[in-house]
Amino acid sequence: MFNHRHYVPILRWKAAEKGALWKLKSEDKSIITPLVEFVMPQPDDDKGNKTPKELLQESIDIFQDKVPDIADQILKYWGHDSIFIDAQLIDGSIRADILEKILGYCERLDLFMIPVITVIPVVGFESDIKTRQVAIDFAKRSSHGLCLRITESNFNEKSLSSDLENFISKNKLDIKNIDLLVDFKIVNEQASYKFFIDKIDTIPCIDQWRT
Repeated sequence: MFNHRHYVPILRWKAAEKGALWKLKSEDKSIITPLVEFVMPQPDDDKGNKTPKELLQESIDIFQDKVPDIADQILKYWGHDSIFIDAQLIDGSIRADILEKILGYCERLDLFMIPVITVIPVVGFESDIKTRQVAIDFAKRSSHGLCLRITESNFNEKSLSSDLENFISKNKLDIKNIDLLVDFKIVNEQASYKFFIDKIDTIPCIDQWRT
């Protein structure tokens, strides 16, 4: 899909980020694939008299009301080009359902759009089983593929190589349709070049992933 001369910014789906994507020039967009993280909205509790349960439910209700508009927003602010979407920061009680709805709205929009919106779901080894399955089913059904996001904590597991291979084989996926995102999050300034090379060298089939 793209090579090392490409930028994958990790963004929250908020007004400022949407506006920034919308204002990008077409030549800049051609070398960028954003990864959008959906987050829970802040509930209104100015008086401070709501319980944590009430605040969570209000946040859930606000987010669920916004879900039907997300596919149209992606088209408006980003367009038809590839975009990664990650629901991992959504509350676990609705995460899989929300991801399924967002992907479903994007599919319905695709029925009337040429070219289609290339939405690629993101999962990790920490993703719950239901959310992971929603992403995998969509990846197969849409032929858009999947993004697998691994972090430094995954590298600390000696089984990372076999975990990656098992993930592909058990889910009957094609490695050529999977984007592997290595997310080191905040990097210590003392980390050496060798530190990263040693980590990357543990990834199997490094030249076979889509990106």
